[in-house]
Amino acid sequence: GLNAALAGGLLLASLVFDAVLDPLVGHIADRFPSRFGKYGGLIILGAPVAALSFVALYSLPLLSEPSALLVFVLIFGFRLGYSLIDAPHNALLARVRPDGPGRARLAGYRFFFSSLASFIIAFALVPLVGSDSNMTLSPERLFVFAMIVAVLSCLVMIFSWIAIRRVDVFEKSY
Repeated sequence: GLNAALAGGLLLASLVFDAVLDPLVGHIADRFPSRFGKYGGLIILGAPVAALSFVALYSLPLLSEPSALLVFVLIFGFRLGYSLIDAPHNALLARVRPDGPGRARLAGYRFFFSSLASFIIAFALVPLVGSDSNMTLSPERLFVFAMIVAVLSCLVMIFSWIAIRRVDVFEKSY
């Protein structure tokens, strides 16, 4: 229900917000460790924030006329949650593999599996679109799909941190 210029402006503003937020999250992560380690607390906090705002964004078609303010808040909420996950997640690469070649290989695996997840999500949308001639995805199906993706993504982020938590909590590397 938003015009293209407004929607594009909201996305641009969220990326500017993200450009400020990522270094801020990195600064906070490096200086304020929690009982979950240097980075784990931010990942555990950010995963549900990103998941909930993702679901809310993909629920907007269920509303008849979503307001620009609501879209703005949800996009910024998602960028906040994503920054809380992504900056610490990337910083943990250096703790898990302090050697350059090992870190590069680990980053490659991370990129591969992230790309694979994107492919699976795109592929999974095909049967949800349906077989009618206009190939539209119903708002209800989109909501259910967003719920599934959000829950799985949240769990993957939390479990990926749990798998290496001793590196984060005890500030050791393997």
